[in-house]
Amino acid sequence: MKARSATELLDHLETRTEENLSLARTLAQLPTEQLRKRPAADRWNALECLEHLNRLNGPYHARIFAALEAAGDKPAVATFTSTWIGNKLASSMKPVQGTRPVPTTKKMNPRGAVLDRSILDRFLADERQLRNFIERAREVDLNRVKIRSPLAWIIRLRLGDALRLLTYHDWRHLEQACRAVGVPVPQSAGR
Repeated sequence: MKARSATELLDHLETRTEENLSLARTLAQLPTEQLRKRPAADRWNALECLEHLNRLNGPYHARIFAALEAAGDKPAVATFTSTWIGNKLASSMKPVQGTRPVPTTKKMNPRGAVLDRSILDRFLADERQLRNFIERAREVDLNRVKIRSPLAWIIRLRLGDALRLLTYHDWRHLEQACRAVGVPVPQSAGR
């Protein structure tokens, strides 16, 4: 893969995370009944979209936190280069009109769970933590700090790819949640 500026990548992810927070705050203003409304019988409601993110982000955040704590001897470098698998995974998470739904594991599927507004509070806290990880990542080598995927133990992602994956995955499901409740999704320059 082609090397890119680490600073520009982190700036982009920080901006995207702020946009994700804005979408989540918009959802938080809606009544619970609207957040529980299912757009179709086979689709997740907004709370299920956010609970899916909470279930996935928790294990990733724990691994990123540990990797950042252990990264003291890996100072920042100017460029970041994605691996083939890291780029494929992160890019596949970007919301693109007309894409097929990506199947999820049973453990990460919130369908049918009893969910309340605390899902929103947890997601907002997780998204602020992701923003902090992005800021902390400015001090380390995005290429050398590695994160093992909690879903597929054989996959080790570079920190830059793991942050991209989480940011884009949050974006994808926040837009899905907005569509579920009928909130217009703003067009982003980051598509």
